[in-house]
Amino acid sequence: MIQKLSLIALILGFAVLVPSTGYSAELWKGPHFDHHGAFGASSGLGVVDGRAGFALTGQVSAVIQDRGFFPDMTNQLSIEASAGPLLGLAGTTPFQYGLHLRWDFLYNSNWTFFAVGGLGGAIMTRSFELFPRLGIGAFYRALDYLWIRADISHEWMTAGISVPF
Repeated sequence: MIQKLSLIALILGFAVLVPSTGYSAELWKGPHFDHHGAFGASSGLGVVDGRAGFALTGQVSAVIQDRGFFPDMTNQLSIEASAGPLLGLAGTTPFQYGLHLRWDFLYNSNWTFFAVGGLGGAIMTRSFELFPRLGIGAFYRALDYLWIRADISHEWMTAGISVPF
């Protein structure tokens, strides 16, 4: 139930942020990205072993392919690491992590949508988990140097900020 409500809130939040822009390029075919990586922080819902808690995550990424696999679209490939604690679980504070590829697709001057795929997991007092990590998300360019980020994956549903460099 909480995941459904969080998803609805995320979708409504993005709908409110969609501005009318003077973007002159055709959608999905804008100018190429002007950054080489990013770092950021997010918070939201985290899940481990079927139990939910408050996740705090940090991310760092680096572009590994400036022009992606679709020549007719503005897209690029980055490697990204994310990690942080999952708070609010009785008796334990798992440390969640992920190492994955992030494939960015520039929609217009404000929006970039992405997909992630790689490995994720959690370290707990007496166990170590490793599983595939798949997810989707979006960046909203609030300013040239400050983006709003939201993503949904197997273990996280978070929103936060990202700073490109």
